[in-house]
Amino acid sequence: MATFVLVPGAWNGSWSFEAVVPLLERAGHTVHALTLTGLRPDDENATIASPISTRTPTT
Repeated sequence: MATFVLVPGAWNGSWSFEAVVPLLERAGHTVHALTLTGLRPDDENATIASPISTRTPTT
C-alpha cells in the first residue's frame, strides 16, 4: 500500500487528523501525522510560534 505523511496547516497539529489516520491504517496504509515544531507544550520558547507583531526585529 501507500505511505501518507500528513502535514497540518497553520496552528494545527497531528490531532487534526485523528479521524483520518485510523481509516487509512485500516485500509493497510502507513500514516505519519506530524506536529510541526513550536506547537507542542514542551517545545523551547525560541521555537514557539508567535504572531509577527510580537516578534523583535533583527537588524
